[in-house]
Amino acid sequence: MVAGIIILGASGCAQQQEPANESIVGQWIQKTDTTTMLDFAADKSFTGNDGCNSLLGTWNKSDHVITLENTAMTLMACQGVDTWLSMAHTVEMTGDTLKINNAQGQEIGVLNRGEGAK
Repeated sequence: MVAGIIILGASGCAQQQEPANESIVGQWIQKTDTTTMLDFAADKSFTGNDGCNSLLGTWNKSDHVITLENTAMTLMACQGVDTWLSMAHTVEMTGDTLKINNAQGQEIGVLNRGEGAK
């Protein structure tokens, strides 16, 4: 969440908050397979699952691009599971949709705002 100070006249100030529909915080799921998910916390940490392996790390937001950093992931071998989420490097948020990109900037998947996303 981006926070800042706005001066209101000469007598007070207020904290500026991101509109709720522009917050990355919460759970994002794949419509066709709800086990594939990312969950972003307000403390700039994230967890996720590709249906086989779990991942976690930190995130940093600049405009509508979120960079996934310090990512760690389990390395279980699971037959029949598409592990595309393990290649996630950046996330572009547009409304209720997250476009997941690899390190080369190529789209590798899409997640949608799920339960608990703000």
